Amino acid sequence: MATLKRPANAQQKQTEQRQLDLGGLPFMLNVEEVSKLLRISRASTYNLLATEGFPRVVVGKKRVVVPRDKLAQWIEQQNN
Repeated sequence: MATLKRPANAQQKQTEQRQLDLGGLPFMLNVEEVSKLLRISRASTYNLLATEGFPRVVVGKKRVVVPRDKLAQWIEQQNN
C-alpha cells in the first residue's frame, strides 16, 4: 500500500504547492492556450504579450507563441 509523504513544516508545504508543472502542455503555446491556462480573455492575453518581460516568440510576421517552460518561470517570478 502506498503512503503519502507529508511535508515536515508549513514552509515546505507552501513550496510544494507553488511548484508548477506544465509538462502536459505543448512545448510552444498559442494565444488561445495561454488564455485558457491563465484564465484571462484573449484581449488580456494580447496585452500581456505586449508587456516587457513576458516570454514570447514571434514566428513570421504575425504569429506569436509562448514557450511553455519560460511561461512557467514567468509565473513563478510573479508569485515571488
